[in-house]
Amino acid sequence: MTDRGIGVSIIIPTYNRARFVTKAIDSVLAQTYTDYELIVVDDGSTDGTKEALQPYMNRIRYIYQENSGVSAARNRGIIEAKGKWIAFLDSDDEWLPDNLSCHIEQLEKNSNICLHITNATIIRLLPKQKKTSYFEHCGFNKVGPSDGIIHRPQNLEFQIKYGLGRVQTAMVQKEIMSRIGLFDPALTICEDQDVMLKLALCGSWGVSSRQLAVMYRRQEKQPNLGQQLERQPIHSAKSMVYIYDKLCRAPGLSPYERSLVTEALASVEASLGVALLWAKRYKEARSSFRQSLSHNISIKAMIGSLISFLPLPMFATITRARHRLRFRRSIPICVAPPNKPEQLQEVYGTEGKETGG
Repeated sequence: MTDRGIGVSIIIPTYNRARFVTKAIDSVLAQTYTDYELIVVDDGSTDGTKEALQPYMNRIRYIYQENSGVSAARNRGIIEAKGKWIAFLDSDDEWLPDNLSCHIEQLEKNSNICLHITNATIIRLLPKQKKTSYFEHCGFNKVGPSDGIIHRPQNLEFQIKYGLGRVQTAMVQKEIMSRIGLFDPALTICEDQDVMLKLALCGSWGVSSRQLAVMYRRQEKQPNLGQQLERQPIHSAKSMVYIYDKLCRAPGLSPYERSLVTEALASVEASLGVALLWAKRYKEARSSFRQSLSHNISIKAMIGSLISFLPLPMFATITRARHRLRFRRSIPICVAPPNKPEQLQEVYGTEGKETGG
């Protein structure tokens, strides 16, 4: 790989993944498309990651930085990138050999698209191994085209409702990544959803149903995103409110796009209200429900608001009944953190300062 004529810059952010990062690198080195550079950004690993990468040093660009989180690691890689196109791979995931060639073929064939995404295989290893396709998991296979081009605003709608695009299954121009302001370092959760939503406003997307990425879901001591969503539901919901509130202020939204984003904002504000309610932070919960209802009238927000005024003994009774009946209403991962964290744990990555890429 030389600096001249680099087509794709591949960025792997890693944090304490010495056991897995070499497999991710091997999957890149096995690509049938070879006009690329591979940038590994070590986000302050303390587990011997640099030593594990020594055999690869003549085939990768290794960058070390103090632990700053996955957004900062990916941004560092983008800034250092020399290729026209950017592709991301999480350091505990892998690509199939035709992944890059599929992206490049479609991007060159369809010059009017700003982004190309593929399907992926999700492999959950514990408690027992289970495989599924990402499009099937998120529900996109029932509503969207399996292959082809999705134009704005449909790509925004699919991203909001299904989380269609994942950064490790996408290829995008470096210039467009710079235009949207890269990854938001203020986010320690759902930063990839934030980026994909902004990319949906940049133009049409190409979609391939081929499962060319493999996303592993493991149970580890290091907290991953699914565990954080379970342990920190308020922080998770606040992050989603922050994402959609920013998007509401994006210039150039059409009336339909604005309605999509406003409805999503109302939904995540209601989810924040629910999280605050179960934390017995009633005043804050009421405020969140009021904010939600000011954007969109929903049964969820109205019921939550009413419950927040109940006397404590009655609220305790409802809480016990909720747990007894195991009432867990699933919420689309891209609209709000679900009440079933294990579902999200299958979908999101496991890198970074507390989360990761």
